[in-house]
Amino acid sequence: MKISLSTIDRYFEAFMHFAVVETDSSGKNNCLIAASYVGLETSVRAISAGIIESREVQIESKATYSRSTKDKYRRIERPIGLGDVVHGMVLNSRATINGLEEAGGQGDAYIFASDGDLQKAFGEHISSRFGLPNEWLYQYEFLFRKYLKPLQIIRNPMTTMWDALQVVKLSISEEEVLKIVSRAIQDGYLEIPQSIINGTYTKGMNMQEYLRANASILAEKLNEKQPRHTPSQTLHPAIGQMKRIPFPAQAHMIQGLVNTLKYENSVFTCSDMGTGKTIQSIGVAHVMHEQRKNNGSKRGTAVLISAPGITIPKWAKKEIAGTVNAKT
Repeated sequence: MKISLSTIDRYFEAFMHFAVVETDSSGKNNCLIAASYVGLETSVRAISAGIIESREVQIESKATYSRSTKDKYRRIERPIGLGDVVHGMVLNSRATINGLEEAGGQGDAYIFASDGDLQKAFGEHISSRFGLPNEWLYQYEFLFRKYLKPLQIIRNPMTTMWDALQVVKLSISEEEVLKIVSRAIQDGYLEIPQSIINGTYTKGMNMQEYLRANASILAEKLNEKQPRHTPSQTLHPAIGQMKRIPFPAQAHMIQGLVNTLKYENSVFTCSDMGTGKTIQSIGVAHVMHEQRKNNGSKRGTAVLISAPGITIPKWAKKEIAGTVNAKT
C-alpha cells in the first residue's frame, strides 16, 4: 500500500503504515489527522512537507486527503538502519499519542490507543489533561462516550505494528468535564476510594504542632520519594562549559530542573533575590540545547522569556550574552 504526492514535475511515494482520517457529516471531505510511512529520505521528507503545506496526498490511487487547516501539525522523520530508509510521521498537534506531547487546554483532542486499549488511553488522557484521579481510569471512557467520535483508520495489511490502533476525537470543555464527574460522584457511579489515615490531628493545632506530632510519618514519606538530583550526583558537562560558570548550588539546581523536565511539563524554582534564578534558567536552556545537539538535532533551541519589560534588555545584554552563545 502506497502513499504518494504529485507536483507539476515531480512524483514521490512511500510505503504506508497507516493513516487516520476524519470525515465530515457530508461524507465528502476527508481530513488527514495522522499518517505514518516509510521510504527513501527524499520521498518521505517531500510527503511530510506536502502534508504540512496542505497539499493533497493519495493513498493507493483511491482517494485524496489533506490536513485540517484549522490546526497545527507536527512532523517526525527518523532514519532506519543505515539511514538510507526513513520513517516519517505527520500528525495533528491536538493528538495524544505514545511518547508525544499531550493535547491540553480547551478544544478538541485526538486520542490514539496504539495497543487497542481505548479505555486506558482515554482514561490517561482525561486524567492528565483535566487533573482527575487515576483510580477511575477505566470508567472515564463510558462516562464521556457521547462526546467521542471514532475515526477511520486506513491500515496497510502487510504491517503488524499498531495493528490494533484505535483513534477517537474528544469534543468537550473543562466545565462540562467537571459537571459530569461531579454528577457521577453524586450518583455513586464514581466511588471515592477509601484511604488509610496514619497521621494525627487535634482541632486547634497550629502548623508546628502538627509537624511535630507527625514527624516520623512525614519522614517515612520523604524517604520514599527519590529526589530528581542530589549534590552527590554528577552534573551535565554543558554546565561547566558556560561562559559564566554557576556556583555549585546553582549548578546542582540547574541539573535538578533539567532532570525534572524529563518527566514534567513545567517546573518552578524559588529563592531569594540575587541567589541566581536568572543563571539557573539560562543554564537549563543551555543544557537542554546541548542534549538535543548530542541526539543529532541540527536546529537551534527557541526559548520564550516572559518578564517585566525593564528587565529584558538587561537579560539580553548582560545575562544571556555573558553566559551562553545565544541570539536574542
